[in-house]
Order: sequence, then C-alpha cells, then structure tokens
Amino acid sequence: KSLASAKAGWGSERLEGFTRNRRWHYDSEARKAAGETPALNPILSVLRVDGGDGKIRALLVHFATHPTFLGADNMLISAEWPGALQQALEAAFPGAVVLYCNGAEGDQSPDGADSGEAFARVKAYGTRLAERAQALAQGIQTEPNQPIGIVRIMPDLPPIMFSPGAAKGIYKFLEPAAKEALPKRAEIQVLRIG
Repeated sequence: KSLASAKAGWGSERLEGFTRNRRWHYDSEARKAAGETPALNPILSVLRVDGGDGKIRALLVHFATHPTFLGADNMLISAEWPGALQQALEAAFPGAVVLYCNGAEGDQSPDGADSGEAFARVKAYGTRLAERAQALAQGIQTEPNQPIGIVRIMPDLPPIMFSPGAAKGIYKFLEPAAKEALPKRAEIQVLRIG
C-alpha cells in the first residue's frame, strides 16, 4: 500500500566482545581437551533502504547470536535483545521499519552483559548493538535502480556426525537417532542487491 521508489545499500563490520561460543558451557579448557575450536561469527551486517526523500525507510540487521538472556525459567513473551535493538533503531530513525535476522547463529550467544537483572541485560545489550548498527547504517551509501536477484536452493547436507567432543561424551548413544531424525537437505535463500 505504500509502494515507492527506493535506494538500497549494505554494510558490515566485525564486532568483538558481542558474541561467544557457548559449547562446553564456555569452558575453553574442556573444549581444547576434546579437540574442538570455538567457532565465532561476530559480523554485524545492515541492509539500508532509503525513500525518494533520502530518509531511511527500512533497516535489516543481521547478527548471528541467540537471544538467550532470558532463561528457561522465564515464561513471559519477549522479543529479547533483538526487540531492544529494534526499538532503539526505530527511535533513532523515525518512520523506519527495522527487521532483525539471526542467520546461522549455531552456538553463538551474547557476550558483554553478564551482570544485573535479566531484562536490564536484554535492554543494555540490544541498545549497545543498536548503537553500532546505527553508526554502520549512517555510513552506508544507497544507490537507486540496483538489480535485485534471488535464488533458492535445497542442497543435500553432509552426513550427520557428532563433534569429536560429543562423540566421546555421554550423548554418543543419541547419534543413530539424530542421523535418522535430522533433515538430509536444507533450504538456502540468497538475496543480491546490486
């Protein structure tokens, strides 16, 4: 209903101190002993869409980290830190719609807000990440008339195998059931602008 011409642009940066790998309950010595190296994906990406008037109409923020400040004991409905990120960015860019995409977050969990009440940590982390996304968004150059390409594929996944640590652990007996139950294919969608 509000279709209009637009300009788009993209930017990304590496953020240290915002994400960590939670495998082995953050015990890096146990992880090393099991032969594992923690994988991290601390890349913040922002897609910015401007209207014809030059104002930001939309932001798509991607950061591969679970929203896990609120634990399993909390049964309240919450958008967690992505909600705080969205609220802060929509306040910074009035009239813009902000979307969050978690991407392939795997065992990534938030880092850098370990003390205080859970909801205060949610807000602090989301606001701090929003500040970085805001600075990144402000530096993005948008261009009109960019070609848009979309592809969707369904590749076969590699054989399911437990990590070296899990294969030696108490959950080894679950490997046959996992190999039977888990999907053999995965959907991948790619959007290219420009």
